[in-house]
Amino acid sequence: MNANAAPALQPSAIEALPRTLASSVLSYVTSDDWLNFRSASKSCHEIVHGTPDVWASTSSDAPANGGSESESDSLWRLALFRDYGFGKPSDTAMIPLMKAGGDGEDVYRRCIHASDPQSGAFLSTKDVFTAPSCYVAWKHWRRIDQRLHRNAIRGKSISSTEEDVSGPYFLRACAMWKKIEEWCKDEGRSGPVGRQILASLLPGRALDVNADGRISNAKTSALKAVYAFYAGQCDPMEEGPDPEHPMSFNPFIGLFGGFSAYNMTSCTFFVEPEMCQGSNHLTIAEAGGKKIVLDLSDGCVRQFCTIGGRNMFMAAAGPTEDAPRGPDQLLLWFEKHADRLQRNHLATGEIVKNNPPMYSLLRYPTVYDTAMCSRAVTRGVEVVSSSVCVPEEQIFVYSIRMRLLTPEDGAGYETPEQRGFQTLKKFGGKA
Repeated sequence: MNANAAPALQPSAIEALPRTLASSVLSYVTSDDWLNFRSASKSCHEIVHGTPDVWASTSSDAPANGGSESESDSLWRLALFRDYGFGKPSDTAMIPLMKAGGDGEDVYRRCIHASDPQSGAFLSTKDVFTAPSCYVAWKHWRRIDQRLHRNAIRGKSISSTEEDVSGPYFLRACAMWKKIEEWCKDEGRSGPVGRQILASLLPGRALDVNADGRISNAKTSALKAVYAFYAGQCDPMEEGPDPEHPMSFNPFIGLFGGFSAYNMTSCTFFVEPEMCQGSNHLTIAEAGGKKIVLDLSDGCVRQFCTIGGRNMFMAAAGPTEDAPRGPDQLLLWFEKHADRLQRNHLATGEIVKNNPPMYSLLRYPTVYDTAMCSRAVTRGVEVVSSSVCVPEEQIFVYSIRMRLLTPEDGAGYETPEQRGFQTLKKFGGKA
């Protein structure tokens, strides 16, 4: 025996513990503490990552391992819950993800590549993927968190707040924007205005409107998720017509649609966020004398307009059966709009008579929206009626559309001989 040989290093107290017990101990400290702990030795690294192989645990391309990897994955799933809001499948934020076809554990490994800061947009709907492990998923959410909060993440508390990055909100916002993109690109549904709306959307950005902490416990998690992909629309009135194609100018390309009646024409645009002076309200959409605002103090979406010289706030979005009132009201408001587009509950059409015609997304519900639109057929004539609330004028505007059914429509069609007339005409108009 060599008397000069260095004594063998004894494992630390935590290294000597069974893996399950060691993981339990780590659950009482933050994720940052885990990252510091893993660098102490190979054994510590194995407790945190399930393997002593540094490349295998940190590479996004490395396959998931078995054995002690499962305990490590449970540890990082806890980190996803504490740091980025991935809770139980029954949690309010998780329900839409599970309904969208989430496959059990895969939902917890869904994440988004943070785009290159030089590319313009903060995040893209094309960058969603399923990570090989919960740790890799956590690492991508952390990268988004660092960019969003300017690296002010060291020493992150175990207790999350409603201003933190919420992974489920970001995934839901991504799915919502993807629906809108698909609708805009489908000319069969969006007509000529769809691509104009898509082209008007501004690149998403890292938005932290309460960085100074002025509003205590502000509800901004959903706001950050929505604006990460797109951050408003260009105002066509500010840009003016294209000198080379002046006849293509269209000022009615608001994402949330418009209407025209009598001497009123209104089109609601998605706008860059702007704080209303002296309040906790943030403007997110606007049309003439009306604004859609997010109340940062409670997370609710409201309409704001001036009626009879008084400033009035009215509800613009309420809780659904699946999601009681909570901090994701802004996200629910956008999701409802995207869902209506996908289901053809709204359609595009001429908003004002012009030469050439000007098209817009029309706010009148279509026949596909059976709850908000009435339809009747008599003597081969289809009559469709729906309405739009115009709070700034304290009125409802009704749209009544009539057309002759064709043989392709099937039920209700009658030949000219059966119905007794050839064409329809407006009252006081021409045949």
